[in-house]
Amino acid sequence: MDRNELKLVGREREPSLETQVLEISSGQGNTHWLFFLSFFFFIIAVTFFVAGTGGLFPDILTKNDIGKRPKKAILATRSFTFLPDEELLRKKSEEAALNVRAVYSSRNNGWLDIWHRQISFGFRAIKDPIFREKEDLARLRFNELAGISLDKVTFWSLSNSVGYDRLKSILQTLFTNVLKDQLLVRDIEALRAKHPGGIEVLVYNREGTAVGEKPTRRIIPSTFKELLDLNQLSAKFLSEIETRYSLGDKDNLDRDARKAIHTVSMALIAAHLAGGKGGQYGLGIVYRPELTEKRRIDVKKQVTAQPRVFNKGDVIVRVAEPISLETVKIFRTMVPTISIRIFSFLGDFFFIASFFLIIGWFATLKFGGRRGVIKDFYAAGLLFLLFLGMVKGSWYLVNGMVSDPDPMLYPAVFPAAGGAFLIKVLMGNRFAVFFSIAIGFLATWAIGAPVPVALFYFLTGLAAAGASDRVEHRYVIWKSGFMIIGINLFLILVLRMVNGDLTKTSTLWYLLCGVGGGVLLGVLMSALLPIVEYLGDYITDIKLLELTNTDHPLLQELNEKATGTYMHSQTVAQLAFSAAKKVGANALLVKVAAFYHDVGKTRQPRFFIENQAGENPHDKLKPSMSALVIRNHIKDTREILEKAGIPKLVIDIASSHHGSTLIEYFHNKAKSQSGPEEVVSEDDYRYPGPIPQTREAGILMLADTVEAAVRSRVASIQTKPKDNKAPQQFDVNTIKAVVQSIINKKFTDGQLDACELTLRDLSIIAGSFITTLSSIHHERVSYPGQGEKVNVPRRPSQAYAVVEKKPEGEAPKEGKKAPQKPKSH
Repeated sequence: MDRNELKLVGREREPSLETQVLEISSGQGNTHWLFFLSFFFFIIAVTFFVAGTGGLFPDILTKNDIGKRPKKAILATRSFTFLPDEELLRKKSEEAALNVRAVYSSRNNGWLDIWHRQISFGFRAIKDPIFREKEDLARLRFNELAGISLDKVTFWSLSNSVGYDRLKSILQTLFTNVLKDQLLVRDIEALRAKHPGGIEVLVYNREGTAVGEKPTRRIIPSTFKELLDLNQLSAKFLSEIETRYSLGDKDNLDRDARKAIHTVSMALIAAHLAGGKGGQYGLGIVYRPELTEKRRIDVKKQVTAQPRVFNKGDVIVRVAEPISLETVKIFRTMVPTISIRIFSFLGDFFFIASFFLIIGWFATLKFGGRRGVIKDFYAAGLLFLLFLGMVKGSWYLVNGMVSDPDPMLYPAVFPAAGGAFLIKVLMGNRFAVFFSIAIGFLATWAIGAPVPVALFYFLTGLAAAGASDRVEHRYVIWKSGFMIIGINLFLILVLRMVNGDLTKTSTLWYLLCGVGGGVLLGVLMSALLPIVEYLGDYITDIKLLELTNTDHPLLQELNEKATGTYMHSQTVAQLAFSAAKKVGANALLVKVAAFYHDVGKTRQPRFFIENQAGENPHDKLKPSMSALVIRNHIKDTREILEKAGIPKLVIDIASSHHGSTLIEYFHNKAKSQSGPEEVVSEDDYRYPGPIPQTREAGILMLADTVEAAVRSRVASIQTKPKDNKAPQQFDVNTIKAVVQSIINKKFTDGQLDACELTLRDLSIIAGSFITTLSSIHHERVSYPGQGEKVNVPRRPSQAYAVVEKKPEGEAPKEGKKAPQKPKSH
């Protein structure tokens, strides 16, 4: 279509929402102070990331910092030799002594000695005939010999229900199964409170074994899981008793007997643990203060004044390592003055701020592609800090695993190109390029790597962003991941070749790290994309494709309650999608907005002409009331979409598809019904707006109006009476005239002022509309009795006659020829 056919005339009135657009812009200006404050803190954070090794705070350590754990490694700023002083030597010797674990001792299966020395004698004594029928005397004698205090009820239960011989056998079995090779203590929590760092236990053989045999040394860490206290032991005995003697076989005992056995078992153990009667026989661990003190004295003697040589860049305190008195004293010999520290930090700060200011300014220039908005700068800043932090983390990881690593390992382990990919998907190519530049230089600065590493970061970032034009499927993320892997491998081989290290075996290790880094980045991008998409209220193609599913509850409800509106929305989506593709707008976004732009009509569907069949409810309403009902479908649409969780950008486009257009039919009807002196305000018959703010919103407005106008023209031709002398023709010229009229009208009414559609765009959109509508409303063959060529619905297939197969040579009968199916045009 020739662009000159669009006859755009001067507008008759100013757009009603032009002031509103200006107010929105000025409202954004009020947030500039918040943006600059955020930018200030962002630069401070980046400065600490990239220049923090000689920054402001690490070099002001005092004795108040002892015990704190720095968030990053503290390095030597110059070469020097440090000799510990007397205070430090005394402190280090005391610390070394405190770190020595307390020494305890125990005898392996020491309960056997107690059994033979005391418990067996107790059982032997109570069987003496002198205690016959003297149960109290027998109980007292048993308590005396066994070292416990059984009450009358328990002793009676054991003597009458179990018997002494069987009780002795049961106890011996229980002790063998439960106490074998166990280290016992009265209370683990008390022991942990006394020795939070753990203890050392020397396990000796039982008395009577080989003389001079060395004990087994067992280190008990701070968890003390290797020990059993009385509470744990009680539970184990109870479980063992219930398992063995309550199964209903010949060894079963009643509940009172089992309870009595448990009581006497725990009483015997508690009486002979360390600290209790009989503890000298070794049932439980015994503290050995003489051995503990000897160990501590030996450790103190090993602490001597040894000079330490530090070279510039050497690690003084590692990440999360507690600062000690020695660290503080080391800093006293190398700490710079406060003025030098401040000027150094300010220099880094202004340099990095200038870098980002220039990039940010360039990102807002109009030279093609999407320009940055404040939300984009916030999101990009957070992603930058996240990926810069991960780069720093990979630096620590590599240095912790490899001594003197090749700098190429840093970007191989974590390429950081995923940030450029996410920026490309969410904000476009422009921001992706800037992000790649920034992460390349500043990440290299942060880890102190050479210039080739900056190129490594930059090239992998561009490759990740360039590998995905549109992210319409999740596999595109992994496509970028594989692209990063390929670039990683290529750059590693090239740089190893440059350094003359290509044939070394370490090259294979570096290549494996490059593959692992790409896979890690693919996982990270898959996880971060939906998070950033949600937090930043961004819309990706994946999200838009999910919304185009016709099984979506809103579309299903629209189809059920307002079928005519549903069909109208589908046609509008087709028109808008084709037009948006031709002018380079986001075709998928405008298609989704078209699907949902009229869902508000489901609340009162019969008030809209496309859903009416017969009576028109507007015939019984005043024009002002009808206009109010029509206008409200915009508000209803926004409410329904917000409640359904539809993205804000889609809602904004759908809510502006009428802009502030005049509802002409009811406005004219109101003027015709008004009196001579009655004034009908035009503002009462306009949609609430806003006018379209984006190209996609403008395309949707035009597609919606054009589709409704063309459909109305088709309906008017089909319903004209046969005796009407006016031509009843509907062809491409009719469509062209309607499209031109609609676009001219929207332009002159100021509805397209804020959406950045150029005259060239409007010409292309008009041509696309005409092509699409001509395909939908094409002319069809006119049959006798049907009048002029109009749109004719297809006849159902069962309406056609079936031609029977005749024998060979027999001609079909005259007048019986089956009607042929008409061709579609």
